[in-house]
Amino acid sequence: MTEYKSFLAPYIEKYMKYSEASGGCSDHAKSSIRLFDKYCNEHSGGTVSLTQELVDGWCSKRDTESNNSCRARVYPIYDLIKYLRARKLTDAACPEIPRHERCTYIPHAFTGEELKRFFYGCDHLSCDGRRPSRNRRMTLPVIFRLLYSTGMRTCEARMLRHEHVDIEHGIINIENTKGHIQHYVVLHDSMAEVMEKYDAAISCLYPQREYFFPGVKTPYHDEGWLTGISGRYGTV
Repeated sequence: MTEYKSFLAPYIEKYMKYSEASGGCSDHAKSSIRLFDKYCNEHSGGTVSLTQELVDGWCSKRDTESNNSCRARVYPIYDLIKYLRARKLTDAACPEIPRHERCTYIPHAFTGEELKRFFYGCDHLSCDGRRPSRNRRMTLPVIFRLLYSTGMRTCEARMLRHEHVDIEHGIINIENTKGHIQHYVVLHDSMAEVMEKYDAAISCLYPQREYFFPGVKTPYHDEGWLTGISGRYGTV
């Protein structure tokens, strides 16, 4: 069964296959396209073709958005419509992409005390015994230590395949990386030991898992999982 519900569903599925064959489609892009599909399904008014009204209604900058956040939301739809236009599947024009704004955000450098509190929070999560809670309690202390100790990007950790972790030699094979460039990460001995203990424990919950950090209802955790879960549980 397709996960898309609007009249665009068959075209989106073809676009996704095309995108994967062309180098992949990010989780963010997939999420934006799912939301656009939902919007079309709810606002199409029975039409079976993509109208400019639907495109503009979704892609217009919202009052709560910055130019950069709007760009991030609209770009996947721009690429989808570009694909459809090239195949004469729509007459709708590609949306206008807002200009990029220089980022003024200054990253926060955690102090030693803040890091201690953060990992204390990760290590002392409550657990109600259900699988989602057990998954969270086991995964958070490990995945955040992996990110901290290796500098891996969050998507690289989330989408890390089980077969790409060589715990015996302490080497991780990274495939889902920026620019699709494969590389390797060497683990510190202490991190390799943590990963080994986690692997044994999580295998009891997900014995046939494909990804090292399995999601509860999905093969791996989606892009909002780490942000949402860390804000809720990762600090004390």
